[in-house]
Amino acid sequence: MPTAKKLPSGTWRVRIYVGRNEGKDLYKSFTGSSKREAERRASSYLAIKHHSELTFGDAADRYIDAKENVLSSNTIRTYRTIRRRLTSLESVRMSRLDSELVQRVIDRLSADLSPKTVRSTYGFITVVTGMFEPDKTLSITLPEPEHKETMIPTREEVRRMIEEAPSEDLRIAIQLAAFCSLRSGEACALQTDMVKKDHIRISRTLVLTDSGEWITKNSPKTLAGYRDIPVPAALMAQLRAQKREDGRIIKYTPASLHDAFRRLTRRLKFPPYKFHALRHYFATSCHNDGIPDKVIAKLGGWEDVGTLHRIYQHATPDKLEEAGEILQKLFSKTMTQTMTRDENDAS
Repeated sequence: MPTAKKLPSGTWRVRIYVGRNEGKDLYKSFTGSSKREAERRASSYLAIKHHSELTFGDAADRYIDAKENVLSSNTIRTYRTIRRRLTSLESVRMSRLDSELVQRVIDRLSADLSPKTVRSTYGFITVVTGMFEPDKTLSITLPEPEHKETMIPTREEVRRMIEEAPSEDLRIAIQLAAFCSLRSGEACALQTDMVKKDHIRISRTLVLTDSGEWITKNSPKTLAGYRDIPVPAALMAQLRAQKREDGRIIKYTPASLHDAFRRLTRRLKFPPYKFHALRHYFATSCHNDGIPDKVIAKLGGWEDVGTLHRIYQHATPDKLEEAGEILQKLFSKTMTQTMTRDENDAS
């Protein structure tokens, strides 16, 4: 970075070489009332100029590298998958990235991918652009999100899953998700030192590395994931009975846990529930039983109540049936009152 020099007028100036034209060297000047201000303006120009010469592929790689230690491994792995998907933007310079070009990419991806995947892809494009071209605004039309209701098991189905689980490890994992809100990675990373007197302390998760190895990460998925969760006495006894040399409560990885859960639901001839549906079951059941939403969000590791409302709370079949009975009583009561009034008017 060139050093600013003080001019006779009292201002400070930095001159930066920007190229040649017709055999002459060209310079760009940046002035300021102080040396520091002039050098700051010159540095900002150089940073923008450098970024504008980057290709989107290089910018995407630099963004992922910069975020690798602050974002979850799942998010980084998703970003790398998206990065490989955007081959048509690979050699496009960031300075030439515009709404028309990105819209063409989005339209092409929309023909083969789900709206959710396309939206995630666009989200990655915007965060990369925001880092290297912060003043650039993209105006894009995205596919409408699909309305897909998450299937969650009933209480009777959860009871049968627990009773008929083929192993103690799977039985415990189901209960940890359904009654303690643990994610699969959190359940698989649970160790004896995290089991306290009447609660468990969530501070680790099992994650998949790029090399395909499952490792324990000494932090949960999000900051809100650090939490103490009360555990029913019967489940606590099961946790204390699980003693392994490595200190783990259950033997599964998230992948093998999902497979075991899928085999169980197939054997029971249940709908194709995912293991994560048990967290939905936890949130919905707690809400239906009157636990305040802020408490549910705290227990479940959700960062805000809005996420809980939007994604994890559902109208369960038994509650819909209960609502139908209430509406029927309301209708009957209303119509009876109407008929009684009409009869009185007629007399």
